[in-house]
Amino acid sequence: MKRTNVILLNLLVAVGVVFLSSCKKKDPAAPLPTIDFTSTPDASYAFNSGTSFKLGVKIYAPEKLKLVNVELIITGLPTQNLENFPKKSGFTENNTTYEATLDIPVSDNWTADTEVEVRVSAKDKGANGGRTMERSFFFTVGKPGSGRVEAVDIGAGGSAPTISAIVEVKLGDQGASEGSYLRTDNETVYTTSQVDALNATDAAKIDITLGQSTGGSVGAGKIVLISPALRASDDDAALFGTNFNFGSAGSNATSSTDTYFATTTLDPANATADDVDELGISSSQAYMVITQGNTYAFINDMGKKGVIKVKSIQNSGSGKSVTLEYVVQK
Repeated sequence: MKRTNVILLNLLVAVGVVFLSSCKKKDPAAPLPTIDFTSTPDASYAFNSGTSFKLGVKIYAPEKLKLVNVELIITGLPTQNLENFPKKSGFTENNTTYEATLDIPVSDNWTADTEVEVRVSAKDKGANGGRTMERSFFFTVGKPGSGRVEAVDIGAGGSAPTISAIVEVKLGDQGASEGSYLRTDNETVYTTSQVDALNATDAAKIDITLGQSTGGSVGAGKIVLISPALRASDDDAALFGTNFNFGSAGSNATSSTDTYFATTTLDPANATADDVDELGISSSQAYMVITQGNTYAFINDMGKKGVIKVKSIQNSGSGKSVTLEYVVQK
């Protein structure tokens, strides 16, 4: 009987706890980050090509900042991070505040009437991987008074583009038997003759090439990842001591894409979608000297980011081949 009473008492306590819990108010959701434009160009500013303007921003995240990014967006072109973004540090007031005056370039390559979006985003360290807030400043090239601040968009944690499974490929330099042209989105390696058999549209989807330098400012005997656009120009001769060319037949000699590289500590084996999405890659490094065992980041013309690891470098034919593994955004 005593045992039965104990069991009943435990049940009553459990029911009471559940009842009290169900009556207890839920904690309110933590405030989202806020983004304010503290200064914008005056109405007379014309946003002419080849100029720049200042844009003041202040970001506050009660749950502490994880990432701040500024992107330049034009419909039909790859999204470009503003120089030195994204940022994972430099936040103040117990890591909740970021305030800066941004220098926004109006590129010589942007024609009159081109609409440009300057998107500022902030991700906090809140639940479920953090919450993202975005706010944009728009302007039209060559149109005075066109600057305007528009809507705030709220994103959720885990919203970064997904990445591929790890892909392993072997690329060769100009003396190797393996092809030296890689299209990362479909994991295909091409030789020069295979590139020449492609139409210009398909050739332009090749985003990474490889060569061995013979001199120039890079020096001889260096294994180098090269942007197809650089390889298609004569500018590579001054850097590498030779003009590698991009294909050799017809329009494929100039059918190429811009890819930019950076060093990174990320490894394809453990890089997450958020890790890759947060990579900061300058739009200035169109080649990268690589060494065995090291890892590198890239971003291509489509705005897709990826991480490469150099697994091995070996002899092949009269040159070298490189075994790479990589992940890339889908």
